[in-house]
Amino acid sequence: MTPRCVECGTELQQATWWVRAVATFAALPRVEQVGIYEIKDQRPGTAVIGDAANYFLGLTRADRTPKLAFRTVRMLVRLYGGGRLAPLDSAADVRVRRGSPDSVFHHVVLRTDGAQVLVVWSRGLPASVDLTWPRPATTVREYRLDGTAVTATNPLEGIELAPGLPRIFEARP
Repeated sequence: MTPRCVECGTELQQATWWVRAVATFAALPRVEQVGIYEIKDQRPGTAVIGDAANYFLGLTRADRTPKLAFRTVRMLVRLYGGGRLAPLDSAADVRVRRGSPDSVFHHVVLRTDGAQVLVVWSRGLPASVDLTWPRPATTVREYRLDGTAVTATNPLEGIELAPGLPRIFEARP
């Protein structure tokens, strides 16, 4: 059995952790930078801080082939990088259709180019939500964890949330 990052578990869990963490950090005005401990996994047998789980914290495998989180972080840099962000969490309207309102989390930021980035997820239970952008939007895209984009409907209605899996949206004015 191959050891894995305890918090990250699988590549999917690692990628979703990055999305939720960066969205949360971006929504905090005092956070200006996010660092990465290790770009690549460590080869077993080399020195690491901590125990065996810390061999697998990289965005790439030890041979430098990209993991899902590599593509996720590259997408997050495109979405959040390049200027100041204005948190808009309280201005977004998130209505829970199905599930517990206490299990639904979201963060919205306004970029300097006028685009808004919204991340929403449910912790523990499936949910369905309707989302209203804080500012008018003409073009809306949803991003998958691998960074691919698909056109999304506007308004965002009946968005299905699987536990722990964030949904990532970008709206342009």
